[in-house]
Parts: sequence; C-alpha cells; structure tokens
Amino acid sequence: MVKAIIFDRDGVLTNLVDHEGKKTAPWSLEELSFTETAKKAVDLAKDLGYKTFILSNQPDIKDGKLTHDEFWKMHEKVQNELKVTRTFYATTRGDTCYKPNNGALEKFIEEFDIDRNKCFFIGDSWKDVECGKSSNIRTIFITNEQKKEIKSDYYALNALSAIKLVERLENMEKQID
Repeated sequence: MVKAIIFDRDGVLTNLVDHEGKKTAPWSLEELSFTETAKKAVDLAKDLGYKTFILSNQPDIKDGKLTHDEFWKMHEKVQNELKVTRTFYATTRGDTCYKPNNGALEKFIEEFDIDRNKCFFIGDSWKDVECGKSSNIRTIFITNEQKKEIKSDYYALNALSAIKLVERLENMEKQID
C-alpha cells in the first residue's frame, strides 16, 4: 500500500489572487504564482516516501472566468514545477468529484492503492477537510487564524509546516511500533 499526500492547489500550493475584492484562484498564467513553501513541501513529502497529488475545484472554467487554454497552461506550469504524481481538477459544482464530495479522492485511493492510515489531505477550506474526512483520511487545515468551526485533525500555517507535521507524526508512530 502507498503513502500519499493530497494537496489542494489554490491557497495551499499557489497564491490566491484578488478579484473584485475577493480572494480567488488565478484566472490566467500571469496571475499564477506558487506559495513560498510549495516546492519545498512537495519535495519533502516525496523525500519522506509519499506520493503527491493535487485535488482542486476549478469552477471558474464553467463560470467563464478562466479559459480552457489558460487553465491548461497553468496546469502545465504546476506540473512542471512541482512534479506531483497526479492532479485532478473538478469543474462542475455538485459533481461527485467536486469537493466536499470525495469521488476524486476515492479514485486516487483505488487507482494508487493508497493506505488511508498513511494519507493526509492538506487544504485551506472546509470543503477540503470534509472531503478528506468523508474518505477517512487525516486532514491538515492551512490557516493563520482560529477557525473553530472547521474541525480538522490538525492545523498548520502553510504547506511546508504541514509536511513537517506529517514527518513528526510519522516519527512518533515509528516510536510506538
């Protein structure tokens, strides 16, 4: 069985962008930038023996705010920079793969023979946490403020601190064995 880290993309690995006073996913390649810790986080996860995945909602395609061409350019940049095992983007709200639904996560688990006990979902919204919990995956919520209404298993400031937490948890589990 495989160890896995599932990352949300926007707000975890890539920076959110201000559109009309609201923080959203980028709508163009020019707006796409990686968080300060994204590459280090993904690389450390791989060094620890984890397969790395991105599971991201991208409704802006269907909403007409992001063209397919720009979307694919951004996907290529993310893949080329981070070199994750696999990426899945859900574009249709309410679809079984659109978070908080866990259809895409279950596909990853089945296709890659992922051990749920050695898997973490790292995200910055309640949808990420609910998706992970629905698949019995430990969750790490990225936040810099107290959000008691979001009941994640763990909390971290950014993607790298989340992976360092995973490393500490793994080391503690080894000591118990």
